Amino acid sequence: MGDKRVIGLLGSFCLAGQGRLGKDMVMAPSAGARVEVAGMSAGAYRLFCELEKVAGVSRAEMIQLVSPSFNLVADLERRLRPGDWFERLTKSYVSVGVLSDLGLELCRQGFPEAFEKARGVHHDLGHAQWAAAQIKQAVGADPALADRLSLWGRRVVGESMGVVRLCEQIYPGIFADLNIEAGTIMRPLMAMHGERMVAAGLKA
Repeated sequence: MGDKRVIGLLGSFCLAGQGRLGKDMVMAPSAGARVEVAGMSAGAYRLFCELEKVAGVSRAEMIQLVSPSFNLVADLERRLRPGDWFERLTKSYVSVGVLSDLGLELCRQGFPEAFEKARGVHHDLGHAQWAAAQIKQAVGADPALADRLSLWGRRVVGESMGVVRLCEQIYPGIFADLNIEAGTIMRPLMAMHGERMVAAGLKA
């Protein structure tokens, strides 16, 4: 078994992704979008179940492992209220992306068995590629929307980085124990965020 703290955080990331995309699914503007997002939301739960399997833990044990961090994104969800579909989509694009990137790094350092599986699949559930195409098409026809979503993306990534810091508060020393410098983990996460924003036709 890998580091139990990492397993708990990865489980919480999966549940957070399922919840975030589940909300998007309900609010999707078309049947096609609803079907696509529903599949990604379901995929987050499948990742959760796969994590249990690879870790070799029972459901009761998994619940114990995720309990310290199960409410990890509650403040982010409360503070960021999207005003329309594209703000909603950008919120998920940024927040799920940051948690996916952090999860992969934690996995690489603290749960290598799972990393070998995760790095070969869409660890963000394929959401980034899909969402980027939707956003890019919309902002290409509306410069004002591009400016608005760029500003909104900055708010979302700020809150998402707060979630990263919260991981360290829940598990003091976890980054250091995994040979990840807490002060520097933000830099690669922000760099990957910047690449995501560019891919969507937005400014970081």
